[in-house]
Amino acid sequence: MRNLLAVVILIIMLITGCSSNPEEPDNGKNSNTQNHNKNFSVTKKESDNNLSFIIKSGFEVDDKQSFWINLESYGQVKFVSGWNFNDPIRILKFYLIDKEENIIYRFSDLLDQTPWDFYGIRAISFKDANADGLKDIIIIAEYLTGAGPTGATPFPVAGIYFQNKKDFARVPELEEEINNSGKNESIELILDFIKSYNAKENQKNNLNKPLNSPDLTQQELLGLLNLKKEAILSKLGDQYSVIPTGAEGSYDGYYYKNHGITIVFENTDEIAFIECDKKVVISGAHAGMKFSQIKEKLGEAPVVESWYGTPENKVYEIKYKRENYTLNFFSFSSDGNKSELTIVNNYGGNR
Repeated sequence: MRNLLAVVILIIMLITGCSSNPEEPDNGKNSNTQNHNKNFSVTKKESDNNLSFIIKSGFEVDDKQSFWINLESYGQVKFVSGWNFNDPIRILKFYLIDKEENIIYRFSDLLDQTPWDFYGIRAISFKDANADGLKDIIIIAEYLTGAGPTGATPFPVAGIYFQNKKDFARVPELEEEINNSGKNESIELILDFIKSYNAKENQKNNLNKPLNSPDLTQQELLGLLNLKKEAILSKLGDQYSVIPTGAEGSYDGYYYKNHGITIVFENTDEIAFIECDKKVVISGAHAGMKFSQIKEKLGEAPVVESWYGTPENKVYEIKYKRENYTLNFFSFSSDGNKSELTIVNNYGGNR
């Protein structure tokens, strides 16, 4: 009986000794808890919106071309460069990630549906290329065609990601012009090209806007020389009258009294010349000034004797030739008293 009691007590002690103490802190030795935490962290970390996931999926990070940068619309982020291998070529990829390596923006591929092999990144720059107060991302990458005698020679391709408030935008026409013109060799060349391109686009947009103000600026007036008749009439409106003008009234002139101009078109619907009254001021000079006053504004130029309509109508002229137009001041007086101003289109008809 005593031996049986001793066995029972021993069994109870063994069972009690195998139980965990509920007051001990969990130090990670509980295998079930450890596995659960491990599985949870893997699920979170390997989300397709996390850098570690795309790395495990084959993305190669280019550490030398990845940078922490403060972007106005995103704050402090890391711009990550790298590539995926898509047999037989490498495809360049860009991402923005936060401090937890979560992907917060995926950029469009620099090349779309073009089977060239990515060779390397020549340059990346973060500059406000379009002067909107937001840093843009300018990239020069190098590629190989893999075909022909120059197939193994790398060549540059430029791309610009313009930062907006919510995303990044590209301008395919701009990038095509940069790459086709060879202005993709350096960041400086690209920035200069963008500046020139934006100036042309702004001028084009301004030329297409209706002119509501009766006072034409010099830029607006001279910009008319680049337009056809239909565009000009649309821009200036229908507040005009057709009057005979020029020598002996031999031309039909579109007279815009509120703008102080009379436009004469040639047969190709381009401007031949524009007659201007005192309201029109070009670099400080205008009709009615004497030649000496005009020279003070526009510089020295010879006064030439000519005639108007017929040889009997003697006039005196002073001309200032520019790239696409000529300012022609003429007067029936040798000193230019009561001068008249005509802007002649150098690429249009002649007076």
